[in-house]
Amino acid sequence: MTKATWTRSGKQLHLRNLQVKTVWIWEKGTEKPRFVTLNPRHLKCLKMNFELYSNAALAEGLPEKKLKKGGIVTIAEHLPANESHPNGHVVEVTDVLGNTICVVALGENQLQTLVPNAIPSIRIPVAA
Repeated sequence: MTKATWTRSGKQLHLRNLQVKTVWIWEKGTEKPRFVTLNPRHLKCLKMNFELYSNAALAEGLPEKKLKKGGIVTIAEHLPANESHPNGHVVEVTDVLGNTICVVALGENQLQTLVPNAIPSIRIPVAA
């Protein structure tokens, strides 16, 4: 962390670089995305059930995104809880070749851990 010192009116001020993570999230039921800036130090003290960049399964379908329950997603970011939302995650949904289909913010209760005996299946989305 870089420190800088400068003086103003005889008082010495110490400045530090603050590292933050900023993401656009689109919450379920809202019309517009919002810009969220998070302090990574705060995220380290949160108890999350999923590690960053790990895989999880959808615990419920998301028809507006054409996603079904059981679809595999990758955890891209942690979102801390606030007064109106529980802990959540920004997840990336990809096709079998690794191309991004969508990125969506979900509550932790909308995800489930993968189980060892689960067998993924392929489905071809129908064009609307």
